[in-house]
Amino acid sequence: MSEMNIYQRISAITNDLTVVAKNLEIDVGGGKSYKAVSEGDVLAAVKPLEQKYGVCSYPVRRDTVKLDRDFVEKETKYNGEVRKNISAFVRVETVYRFVNLDDPTDYAETTSYGDGVDSQDKAPGKACTYCDKYALLKMYKIITGDDIDPYASGAMYDAVISAEQASALEKDLSDTNTDYDKFCEAYGVLKVSQLTLSQFADAAAVLSKRRQRQERAAPKDDKAGAVKTDTLF
Repeated sequence: MSEMNIYQRISAITNDLTVVAKNLEIDVGGGKSYKAVSEGDVLAAVKPLEQKYGVCSYPVRRDTVKLDRDFVEKETKYNGEVRKNISAFVRVETVYRFVNLDDPTDYAETTSYGDGVDSQDKAPGKACTYCDKYALLKMYKIITGDDIDPYASGAMYDAVISAEQASALEKDLSDTNTDYDKFCEAYGVLKVSQLTLSQFADAAAVLSKRRQRQERAAPKDDKAGAVKTDTLF
């Protein structure tokens, strides 16, 4: 096995992996939910094969791309009383490394993004868990089982984003000087709150990259912090 490089080992693991079932049910409100793969199920499938083929995988770097200290507010009604639930929003970029144990200088990397929203202190952990899980899913091309009843549970890609996600995305649009109408037109919706979860994931990644481009392009001596918009939307 020592003659295999990291890409050959990753390919061997991909070929040996079987379907990982979607055993986790995520509630998105309004009586709807979708099936997802849990981090535990992914690790249970990957760990024995990484040991077999001599691969060690781990997050080598994490950066907070978006930390919303203004938080996200959601109003709920209970016994006729309006209550405000305040949640922190965290977006994390993770570089995940896959190392050849027979030659630690031989490795491959992938970058993944994750969002975390929580009313207490779990937002960073949620974002990191999402990053790690999807880094493994994508690098090893793991096939996940179909939703047993997508019409009853509401398939992941058809579910509409939550009010918290819509608020966070609208703030991203404002912070990056993105044209709201052009943005909605690009995704075929009239307003941000109509985006699906899959569209939200794509939009969050696009706006994150746009923010990074703007920050790199901003003059260091620009005290006002003004940044020219690009032509993304």
